[in-house]
Amino acid sequence: MNQLHTNRKDEADYLIRSDGSRCNGLEADNTNRNIPIMPGDILVDAKEAGRYEGELTIAKKSMPANSDASVTGRVIPEDTALLPYIAGGRKFYLKEV
Repeated sequence: MNQLHTNRKDEADYLIRSDGSRCNGLEADNTNRNIPIMPGDILVDAKEAGRYEGELTIAKKSMPANSDASVTGRVIPEDTALLPYIAGGRKFYLKEV
């Protein structure tokens, strides 16, 4: 996760979607599925998501549980307010703490 990402140009209302993250070998696990998704949650799409498998996303808004994705981390609380500013095509850096 310690790398530079770019939000996909086709911006989504509820998610920041890392462009090209499927190439980084990310895998979803089965432990953190089916839980409500909160702003700042970092998700990885599971095999059940089909062509989106391995895609890294960050929730911008609260959403119901999604069995196709695992919550793998969380943006630190003081940075959650910055999420709305990561528009389509904008770069962002995720650093593991």
